[in-house]
Amino acid sequence: MADVVEMPPEQSAPSIGTGIAVPQRGMSMESVEQSFGMPREKVGAVGDPPISRWVYNDFTVYFEHHLVLHSVIHKSH
Repeated sequence: MADVVEMPPEQSAPSIGTGIAVPQRGMSMESVEQSFGMPREKVGAVGDPPISRWVYNDFTVYFEHHLVLHSVIHKSH
């Protein structure tokens, strides 16, 4: 049985006017950390392929292996 990673019910993409810059698909973990700083929380990888996430104050970044898969702006924005 495969592991399932559930994405939170948050805004799935930056909408026009949010003014929040988020990491783009394909960026490396190193590039994200250089551009956006240390995340508030790093959640370890689960599943195959391994999916991990980094939580920042305004958004969460999902990684497949070491590359950005998706960035999600938190609903309060």
